[in-house]
Amino acid sequence: MPIATPTIDVVSVLPLVIVAATALLTLVLGVLLPRRQTHTLGLIALLGLGAAAAAALALWGMTGTAYGGMLATDNLSLFFSLVILAGGALAILLSWEYLDREGISYGEFFTLILLAVAGMMLLAAANDLLVVFLSLETLSLALYILVGFARERASSEEAALKYFLLGAFASATLLYGIALVYGATGVTSLAGLAAAGSSGGL
Repeated sequence: MPIATPTIDVVSVLPLVIVAATALLTLVLGVLLPRRQTHTLGLIALLGLGAAAAAALALWGMTGTAYGGMLATDNLSLFFSLVILAGGALAILLSWEYLDREGISYGEFFTLILLAVAGMMLLAAANDLLVVFLSLETLSLALYILVGFARERASSEEAALKYFLLGAFASATLLYGIALVYGATGVTSLAGLAAAGSSGGL
């Protein structure tokens, strides 16, 4: 049964909201805390990911759409959200020693990890091509910066620039494809595209 009320809309994306709020919190605290306390931000990021995972488990079994059908909430999207959250936590744990060894232990790292996780979670729940595009851009922008995070190394800067240029061309191609699909069908929702395909509208 579709979910339509604003309150349930917010509840259905609660894990994503928790991750995004934790990203903003680490960003602000990264300015206030001294650099030697960077790992404190890592602990906060891990707690945020854990809280988001608990919220996803609490929503297990919920089925429906939110925000006018733009997002879908079901066990499949929640499962992938849990996998993504586990991957984000693992990335933070594995980077702990690396950041210290390379001398790049900045609080922004954890913020970017959380934003990448949020983008992937949004992609897992996407039920519309426009949300797919926005989620991919959220993920990609965070990854562009992470690739070039070691600012003192020319190879890191080069890799980030190459990744950005490749991503920009890919994003433009994807957006052009979405425009063509919308022009042919008049819809961007995945359900609408499935209906158009089954009726021979594609």
